[in-house]
Amino acid sequence: MIGIIGGSFAGLFAARALALKGWQVTVFEPDAPGDISDFDRTFDEWQRPGVPQLRQPHTVRALARRLLLDRDPELAADLLGCGAIEWPYSLRRPDVERVEDPELIGILARRTTIEPVIRARVESTPGVTFVKAYVNDLVFEQTKDGPKITGLVLRDGTRLPFQCIIDASGRRTRLPEWLRKIDIEPPAVQSQPAGMIYYSRYFRFHPGAEATNMTGIRSGPAGVVPLMAFRSNTLDRGTFSLALAVASWEPRFRALKNDQVFNAFAGQIPAVAKWIDPAVSQPISKARAFGDIFNTYWDFMRDGKPIVANLYALGDSRVHTSPYFGWGITLALKQALLLADNFKGPDNIDHQSEFERAAAAFCYPYFEAAAEEDAARSAIWKDEPLPQSDRYTFYTSVLTPAASRDPYVYREVYRRTNMLTHPHAIFDQPDIIDRARRAMQAGPDKTISAQDVLDRIETAQKATMLAAE
Repeated sequence: MIGIIGGSFAGLFAARALALKGWQVTVFEPDAPGDISDFDRTFDEWQRPGVPQLRQPHTVRALARRLLLDRDPELAADLLGCGAIEWPYSLRRPDVERVEDPELIGILARRTTIEPVIRARVESTPGVTFVKAYVNDLVFEQTKDGPKITGLVLRDGTRLPFQCIIDASGRRTRLPEWLRKIDIEPPAVQSQPAGMIYYSRYFRFHPGAEATNMTGIRSGPAGVVPLMAFRSNTLDRGTFSLALAVASWEPRFRALKNDQVFNAFAGQIPAVAKWIDPAVSQPISKARAFGDIFNTYWDFMRDGKPIVANLYALGDSRVHTSPYFGWGITLALKQALLLADNFKGPDNIDHQSEFERAAAAFCYPYFEAAAEEDAARSAIWKDEPLPQSDRYTFYTSVLTPAASRDPYVYREVYRRTNMLTHPHAIFDQPDIIDRARRAMQAGPDKTISAQDVLDRIETAQKATMLAAE
């Protein structure tokens, strides 16, 4: 009865949530699932052409953990039992008070570990069928009340009837193209470049090796310098990720695609150098780039009603934000649960409208927050004049750095980051705003200049060339 296009996180969560409500669901996914019998081999060998960001860092935010524990304890147990790490967020510095929050716990693991585990659980769920096929088009019917979905078309030309279709095909969705083919105006879209490109690599600690996290704000070294943010996380099976999010307009960063340059450059960051020291860890992947990053939001309501009856969009097909924020998996889960709660069968435009309003109320503020924060960060990196009244200028230049000094500011910043509070709510907390201002009275942390960052790229390239001679 329900056809789902795409078997990534959004499609998997939707299939599971709807099937647990008693609906019959068919998931169309052209890529083979990952092997759960050997997660390290899956990391090395799994081919997933439909997900170019497969081996980029991912995060299961605290909200997703709470939702899974409350709504689907069986799936939660699978995730927590696959080697993933439950990470309690708190400021871990010896000179400040430790402030714990029992809700503020995320789940950290490689995507190649957690996605196959979720897929296996969904495959075993009564009412769910998987079809290894590529969807090439949708079938619509014009009614007196407007267009209605009636099925889909596979790449081999097979037409299959469905009463409802869920597009969970991701940020490269073809839905706008399919709608234009039958003269339906696609959903209104807002989109803004994130202003950064990711270069990332994975490492594994040697048995018995340890490295101190000097920054104390995440499970691995993290920080922001001109033109770049660096982030690392401790992951499953003794591994960790290192991501360098760099200014997209600076071409000299392209050298980071080279494995040796990546390591030579990252090794000039003191907090990171201790982790990627060959005596401590070894690389287990090549350096991978992930560019063309946008914050994008699609509005599936027009004139107060859904654009197409019985057609739903979830996950990145509805909203996607820069991976810098790590919100994608949690946005997908929340949308899937909202759909399961509101879905009352086909041709029920009132409940479809209720879902659209609920999804918009939750998702749009995250798009808005991501777009505003990315714009503020880009302006800072470009050394442009900053409007003092802009809330995300304040967030980026005061609240975020204050989080590394004040444990209460840290808690609220990371509750926001982990989606436990509305993304704009922190601006309505005068006590936190005041604490952040006081924490920053001594001025920002000493850091290197933008030119220093670029000089280090050149140093890394020269070191790589010398080592190759």
